[in-house]
Amino acid sequence: MPAVVLLLHQQPDGSSHFDWLIARPGCPGDSLLSYRVGTRPDDPGCSALTAEPIPDHRPFYLTYEGPITGGRGTVSRLARGTLAGAQLARDRVVLEIRWDHHAAVCDGAPAPGGLWRFTVTPSPRADR
Repeated sequence: MPAVVLLLHQQPDGSSHFDWLIARPGCPGDSLLSYRVGTRPDDPGCSALTAEPIPDHRPFYLTYEGPITGGRGTVSRLARGTLAGAQLARDRVVLEIRWDHHAAVCDGAPAPGGLWRFTVTPSPRADR
């Protein structure tokens, strides 16, 4: 199953953010759909989040933790999951993610300013 990870990206200036990386179903080895988020999508209490599309990342980052080349800081994995289902289109992204402790559906659409807005609901599937 395609993988999903949430990384903490700590930058050299002391700031940090979350990188949400998603493997595209049916495209093993392809670059990862990538967003910068301020809210953890793996948090069972998360009901919505705003995501900034960032350049696609290499699949290497699904398992990598450590320094980033070019002095761009370090990454550490906070959460991982698998995709139980996905719809990827230019105007809508729907992801059913099985995180370690729960499953959720993240339903996103473009928002003003080049951002995406996702609603997050518990997964209706009982076969977690």
